[in-house]
Order: sequence, then C-alpha cells, then structure tokens
Amino acid sequence: MIAAVEVTKAPEAKTIEGSVGGTINLRTIRPLALNERLLSVRVQGEDSSLTTDGITPRLSGTYGDNWSTSMGDFGVVASLSYAEQDVSAFRPRVDRDNLVAADSGLPSAQSFDYLPIQFFIQDYDNFEYETTNFAGTLEWAPNSNLKFFFDAVVNDQERLQ
Repeated sequence: MIAAVEVTKAPEAKTIEGSVGGTINLRTIRPLALNERLLSVRVQGEDSSLTTDGITPRLSGTYGDNWSTSMGDFGVVASLSYAEQDVSAFRPRVDRDNLVAADSGLPSAQSFDYLPIQFFIQDYDNFEYETTNFAGTLEWAPNSNLKFFFDAVVNDQERLQ
C-alpha cells in the first residue's frame, strides 16, 4: 500500500506544524497510477513453546486494479490483514517487603541496603491479541482534468490479559 516515503527534516520543531523536528509522509498507491493488476497474498504462522494455542495465523492480502469505462477511469487498491498473537512474559519479582539491610547480620547482607530479586517467585503475564486491519483507496477520474479519491484505514484489535 505504500508507494513512497517522504521525510522532511526541519531545523526547528516550529517550522512544520505538529512535528518535532520533521515530518514523515507515507504516500499510498494511487489505483489509476497502476500499469497492471496488483495482487499479493502472504500466509504465515507463529508457534511458541510458551503457549498451548498451537500455531497462530498471520494472513494478509492486497489487490489493486483500474478500469476505463464510459463514465471515466475507476481504480481500487485494498489491503486486508488478520493476525493472532499469544504473548507470554516471565519476570523475576523484586519485593519491597524483602529488604536486606546492611546491618541485618544476614549472610547475604552487603555494605548497603538492597532488595533482592526473587527468581523463584516470578510474575507471569499473558496477552492474547486478535487484530484485523483494512486499508483501501477508491479513485475516479471522470476526465483528464478531474480526479476524486477516497482513502480509508480501519483497525480493530481485541486484547485479552
């Protein structure tokens, strides 16, 4: 869906409104600029030893074409993707109630107070994502001096923890 990337670097953030020192402009493909039909399909899978869900899918596809009719030139480019992710993280805990003071007399005491890391007590986080994305462009040129286009980007993500 990306035809070009334009990066405008500015010497001061105030030069271009809303930017911090520059702007990145992602230019999408215009359907009437296509010389031939565009078709791309990708199928991937991810398997992790930290999940019991098996292989999670990542699917995407893009289609683009244009046509000349008695009402002018029409074109469409549409991209759709779907992905599922199961993300797990194990983190050692640092407990605030487990302070080892320098003067505690414990064998693990140091010359300073510290909170030891508890490797046997770990936080476990599990996130499951289901994401659907759509990006599309419709373009119509009733004559050589006039063009209309409509761009849409829709994202839907469900997240469970």
